[in-house]
Amino acid sequence: MPTTKLSIDRTDKRILEHLQRNARASNLELAEAVGLSATPCARRVKRLEESGVIRAVVTLLDEQALGLALTAMISISMDRLSNTQPNRMYTRTINNITVQGDKE
Repeated sequence: MPTTKLSIDRTDKRILEHLQRNARASNLELAEAVGLSATPCARRVKRLEESGVIRAVVTLLDEQALGLALTAMISISMDRLSNTQPNRMYTRTINNITVQGDKE
């Protein structure tokens, strides 16, 4: 994914703010919200995507609505990490909590 240094103006910021609130907004709705016509708005969104500013469009799920209301606190300690073995630790962090002190 390209990571080109891109100059972002006030209109680009408004587009990004609107997309963060509603990534499913149509181009017409987005254009109206930021005060552009549809074609220039679509060009700006494409430029933001191609430059890597917009990396992905995702869907956030409601864990409780899915019956996944589980909180797990996991402690991991590693003595060493071998450079000869591929790192196969993949994680998804929803919240990060820092706890100080010894384990009981």
